[in-house]
Amino acid sequence: MERKRLISLVGGLCLAVIGTVGAKAQEVYITVENKSTEDVFLQPEDTTGYRKVLPGTTVMKPVVDGACYYRFVDANSNFYSLYVEPGDTLELLYDGKKLSWSGTKARVQTFLDEHRYIGRAPEPIKTYSQEWVHYNEEKLGELYGLLDRSGLPANFVAVHKEYLRFVFLNLRLNARTMQMFGHGADAGRDYYDFLKTLTFGDSLILCLPKWFSVMKDAMEEMEKQGFLTVSATHYLPIYAERITDEKLRSRFLVEMLRFTLRKGFSDDFNVYVDDVRPLITDRKALEDLAEMEKQYLTLREKNKDLLRGMEMPDFTAYTQDGKAYTLSDMKGKVVVIDFWFTGCIPCRAEMPYFDRLAETFKDRPVQFLSVSLDTGDQLMALWKKMVSEKDGKSPVLNLNLPGGFRSDFTARMNIRSVPRVVLVDKDGRIVDAYAKRPSDPKLKLQLEKLMK
Repeated sequence: MERKRLISLVGGLCLAVIGTVGAKAQEVYITVENKSTEDVFLQPEDTTGYRKVLPGTTVMKPVVDGACYYRFVDANSNFYSLYVEPGDTLELLYDGKKLSWSGTKARVQTFLDEHRYIGRAPEPIKTYSQEWVHYNEEKLGELYGLLDRSGLPANFVAVHKEYLRFVFLNLRLNARTMQMFGHGADAGRDYYDFLKTLTFGDSLILCLPKWFSVMKDAMEEMEKQGFLTVSATHYLPIYAERITDEKLRSRFLVEMLRFTLRKGFSDDFNVYVDDVRPLITDRKALEDLAEMEKQYLTLREKNKDLLRGMEMPDFTAYTQDGKAYTLSDMKGKVVVIDFWFTGCIPCRAEMPYFDRLAETFKDRPVQFLSVSLDTGDQLMALWKKMVSEKDGKSPVLNLNLPGGFRSDFTARMNIRSVPRVVLVDKDGRIVDAYAKRPSDPKLKLQLEKLMK
């Protein structure tokens, strides 16, 4: 007799959208019959990682309060997008070669399978070129037309149009990072002009996978391009002006506050809260805000030795040639410290910005320190190679901290993830123990303020 597994997925809830606004959260009944001998995977698209579905029959009962996208991945890394709403049933059958389905939204699953969209263009069109942009805009227009003529549920049609728009928006926003690693064509001077008028005006965006990160990246790119006014502390109301839907605005602002706390801590958290409180009207967002204010008090206590104005703990780090430097050697200068390690892709993506920032301030009393937390012969050799390739090309002083993540210093600084940027004033006192990243123009603004 075949064994049946029951998995209850309560995390990764998808938010209410058109047609389900105000509806109670309900289970979605998903049955996966895996007739292969291999493990397959099923996971909401808005979360990282995948949950194994072993051979046999597995029943999942995720609780959702709105439309939700799932991704099924087979043993050969082929993937399928799936769409469900509260109360739906979805039966999946994997025979070792392909996936088939039945249930409430069977026609929707077929549409998703037949009309996949990942933003690729045929050769010889290069990714991020103007030809690539035009090709994808035309492709999206075709898909919108197919959706309008599909006869599928109106809620799915509306949601999936936004889904497709966000897939393309996310791809466009990734251009700078991908080009940094040698992928795609060089985006033209006007590549980001579409951000000049970009707004977000529909609460159904809330059900999209990674909706928050895409919106946040868009706002930050607008700042970099000069399309939004840059403010070191009062930037959230500026972001809010680009969000015309009240519910979406409320949820986004609360998620920005959550993101700030997830990074570690901010002395300016209360300023952010005071700025956005009048703009938050959604009941759930207000409840979340109250919880985050409590969380902030806990984090403040945890970081009580790292508050603005406290003396920065001293440390000794070494160049690739073994020359020692201490933080106390830098007194009389503002110090910007970027903690990182060679295996961190986001860290390496920030390096060109850090170098450019150092070049901008090279004739002013500011010292930029790139402090590697690498340990062990292999990682140290890689760090030395990277430093040698940059030698003399930047005013940044490249150092390595003995002990890395296991050092007493990183424990005192609560450094558990990188990149981590710390800003210290000329008297050796902390300005920001969790400063903005070098790619964020708000860090430059902070530095300019310290120069006055």
